[in-house]
Amino acid sequence: MSRFIFRYIPFWLASFLVIGVYKIPLEHSSTEAVIMSRTSHQPLQTNTFNLAHSHLGGFNLIDASAGTGKTYAICALVLRLLLEKSLGIDQVLVVTYTEAATEDLRQRIRQKLRQTLQALEKNQSDDPFLQEYLPLIANTDAAKQQVADALRGFDEAAIFTIHSFCQRMLLENSFESNTLFDSELVADDSHILREVAEDYWRLNFYNESDLFSQYAAEQLNPDILYNFLTTFLPHPALKFVPAFEPADYCFKVSALEKEYRAAY
Repeated sequence: MSRFIFRYIPFWLASFLVIGVYKIPLEHSSTEAVIMSRTSHQPLQTNTFNLAHSHLGGFNLIDASAGTGKTYAICALVLRLLLEKSLGIDQVLVVTYTEAATEDLRQRIRQKLRQTLQALEKNQSDDPFLQEYLPLIANTDAAKQQVADALRGFDEAAIFTIHSFCQRMLLENSFESNTLFDSELVADDSHILREVAEDYWRLNFYNESDLFSQYAAEQLNPDILYNFLTTFLPHPALKFVPAFEPADYCFKVSALEKEYRAAY
């Protein structure tokens, strides 16, 4: 069973259809798509989803079995937003997880727009959704113009991964978010953590004596430091009790080493 969410959010300057696509394993699957809609004035409701007629407003969570046409539904929803809400293609936000899914959505949405334009010109289509939806379009000429404009400006379509959308918002709203203009979101920071562990090891052990460095390399190498660091990163508020205080003899290692070498 998979789910996707769409939400129509009207703004003063622009409006967006927010669509997130994700998969959730469920114990019980259903053969039909179910839409759970909620507005600020209504409790959660469960309805059968109709691609051509279901209301676009509010917050909607759609459950659908695998292979029932979630991407197909998203393409149709984008088309409906363009025509029914008079939006530009750059005012419809589609968000998914992977780059591959993003590219697939771009191709499928563009294909749907071309297919719709041809159907409007011929007043017929082999597509089941368009067969049901075309008779609902009151002004065919205006619809043709809107779809044609969307195709011409499709390079500006807001179809992103979650990561790239967040990065774009931070860059476009640097002052509001109090971030640097050249900020970069890092999906995997493991290489940075490993660099921190290696730098710590070099700064604290490279200048020590050979005997101590050899011991440290066996008992406290950079890999062990890295594993130690990653264990506590999810708990930034964690405090070590009691606070670590090095013993006095820790600063006399060189003298003890000399005694050890002299004895053996």
